[in-house]
Amino acid sequence: MKTLRILVSVLVLAAFSTAIAQTAVPPPPRPVDISSGVMAGMLIAKTNPEYPPIAKAARVSGTVVLQATISKAGSVENLRVISGPAMLQQAALEAVKTWRYRPYLLMGKPVEVQTTVNVIFTLGGSQPPSNANPSEYAEPAQSQPTAVPPPPMPAADSPSLAVTMQFIQDKMNEQGKINYTLRTHDNASGEDWPVYQISIYATNVIADPATCRITWHKVTTNGGKVGIDKDFSLDLRNVLTLEVRTSTYEAKMEDTANGHPELDKRQDPPYFTVTAKLKGNTETPLFFSSEEMANRIAKAMVHAVELCGGGDKEPF
Repeated sequence: MKTLRILVSVLVLAAFSTAIAQTAVPPPPRPVDISSGVMAGMLIAKTNPEYPPIAKAARVSGTVVLQATISKAGSVENLRVISGPAMLQQAALEAVKTWRYRPYLLMGKPVEVQTTVNVIFTLGGSQPPSNANPSEYAEPAQSQPTAVPPPPMPAADSPSLAVTMQFIQDKMNEQGKINYTLRTHDNASGEDWPVYQISIYATNVIADPATCRITWHKVTTNGGKVGIDKDFSLDLRNVLTLEVRTSTYEAKMEDTANGHPELDKRQDPPYFTVTAKLKGNTETPLFFSSEEMANRIAKAMVHAVELCGGGDKEPF
């Protein structure tokens, strides 16, 4: 009997040890994938690559594509080459590893980001690609910089483009979550059925006067489940018109077959959008909980669109 008790104890201990060994250890959170265009707008410190003399002598130019992890503090980590001319790769690595970014915020907290960086090397007399980001463009110090026309000058009594874009960026980043409820109300029983809790959240808004582009990351949830989680951008040069719209919903219906003779569908509270109508018959909405703020942003964006050369007008 004593031997049996000892054996049982050993078996229980072994089972307990096995359970501990098999307890799942949660994997570390993966970096968030963010586009190179969005991260380029968050670059705050950049070292220009040195054009390797051997590459210049051989007339080698092109784009080095790097993959990088941006830490919560904004430093560059885990840098590696994806593609590009071999003679230019080391110069791109040496420069980009010293770059610093503004921390990327997700739901108000800094997170690690995985992105790509395109370092473009061009020899004197050649032009960068039309879609090249200024923060990723490098050329030899000996070559003449390509002339870039300055942004249009605002009227003497109106804010500059830089001031206007900074206002848009600050106010959109202060917006926070927009929460509203969609419900079906049964007038016979007084019950709400069903109820959906919706949230819209925009973060990491960058309004760049150099490119006349606004970028942001948008998240939507329904009952806590994520629906949209992606980057968006708006080129003000392609904006034709801007409208402030009220988003609300109210309708009467019936479902007599299921015992609901009179139903009201409603949204509470309403939210507001500044909707940009673009070339190509498309629309891009920006979301706001306050009608006053939507009107202020719309006024600022109209001014910025004019300074950027957009708008629904003939060019001459």
